[in-house]
Amino acid sequence: MKKTILSIFVIGVCAGCHEQFLEEKSYSQISVENSFKTEEDAIMAVNAAYSLLAGETYYDNTYMLMADGPSDMMLTEWNNPLDNYNNLNNTDDNVKTFWNAAWKVNAQTNLVMERVPAIDMDPVVKNRVLGEASFIRALNYFHLVRFFGNIPLITKTTTNVDEMLVEQVPSDKIYEQIITDLEFACENLPDAYEGADVGRATRWAAKSLLAKVYLTMAGYREDPLTGELIKGDSKYYKNTADLCLEVIQSGLFDLFENFADIYEDENENLVEDIFSIQYLDGAGGYSGGVGTTKTPRFVPKGSKLAAVEWKTYAVEKLFYENFPDDDRKAATFLVSYLDENDALVTMPSAILPYPFVRKFLSDIHEGSDKQYKAVDGKDYGDNYIVLRYADVLLMYSEALNELYGPSYNNGTVENTLYGINRVRTRAGSKAYTVADCNDDPDMLRTMILDERCWELCFEGHGWFDYVRHGVLVERLLVAGRATNVAQHNYLMPIPFSARQTNPLLKQNYGY
Repeated sequence: MKKTILSIFVIGVCAGCHEQFLEEKSYSQISVENSFKTEEDAIMAVNAAYSLLAGETYYDNTYMLMADGPSDMMLTEWNNPLDNYNNLNNTDDNVKTFWNAAWKVNAQTNLVMERVPAIDMDPVVKNRVLGEASFIRALNYFHLVRFFGNIPLITKTTTNVDEMLVEQVPSDKIYEQIITDLEFACENLPDAYEGADVGRATRWAAKSLLAKVYLTMAGYREDPLTGELIKGDSKYYKNTADLCLEVIQSGLFDLFENFADIYEDENENLVEDIFSIQYLDGAGGYSGGVGTTKTPRFVPKGSKLAAVEWKTYAVEKLFYENFPDDDRKAATFLVSYLDENDALVTMPSAILPYPFVRKFLSDIHEGSDKQYKAVDGKDYGDNYIVLRYADVLLMYSEALNELYGPSYNNGTVENTLYGINRVRTRAGSKAYTVADCNDDPDMLRTMILDERCWELCFEGHGWFDYVRHGVLVERLLVAGRATNVAQHNYLMPIPFSARQTNPLLKQNYGY
């Protein structure tokens, strides 16, 4: 479900709003002094935060590269250090790009949280806008703390460079702020939206993200100062399970009958989608459009399957070979296609030396009948799914397994295998029994992690899941790639440029 566009140029952030839930309108640059007078100003300001998330330096490309590239699933072209861990250091361009983009998001949400309360406007809309800003700030900080560990905690607007020269705080302090923001969002966001507002963050998006935050806090993370792996407090598994159960029992979400339906344009923002970054095709691409560049990055060069073929990302062949032969395999991978002469091209070939990712390619056209919609590489409308129901189901099984083990069964929904089996049976795989894992929590833990890889691959979870489980190095070495990976790679380096700007920042261990 696609929406109309509001393009803006807000508060010195220089961000054209890419959200698809407001009327189309143009504004000149707005300064802090003459803004935040009306309800419209408040909505514009939070839209700018959504827009920053949608940018090429965030979800449109860089986040995906950092979250999936360092796993054993995605193959990046051009010998990228985030893919192979060779020369991954504090001057890496992508790490620096994401760091800078994330702090812009933080600045915009701080501005909303600080200025909107004083506006005379509908209190319901005011609380919703503040809830949206809280959700976005929490989501952004969640990425920052997982990537970088100890980071600055800045929750107010800064007016000069000196105010930005702050020391890092322990990651626990960041998580406390994330929880505070998400609890506020849960209290102030609506259950759902109608019409042009569909696509905004909801109460259920906040609850789902909070469940993931607690699950992460219970897992492994690296001490930035010593490089030691630290296991979190297992008490957080109960928080995760309770929140996931709320989402499950809300009745608002379900799995599509067919796995492939998730990625069809007409199914965006529907029953399986909890929160997505919104994009729109056919709006001009680089000439003022609001589309994504994700699609052409997954198209093999020379295939003529799409209007633009960048061949930026592909699939690690071993991951494809070990993938279960269920309904997800054909929907996830591109291993054959009809060329422009209607001849079948199969892997391996000059154009398909390894598998590519198919599930994001909604606008590809095989054979001789080409009907491309996109005008350029930024004119694709595939939303970026941040949270979907299958993720919640798998988190639920993971948390219950850690709390009670595989055999826990207190009803149809309240049992350890419920979540993973909902995901598996939708994919055409058989449901697991307690006997399949020998009633062994360690064995089921690995089975759930594998299921997450198969279900959620290339959706920004891979590296984070391996870190949380404490198996990053093990998984990559077993897969036979990234032989330079080491324990300090459980965190990314603090960019050199950031430490030049702020000398108070301490580098993470090993970099």
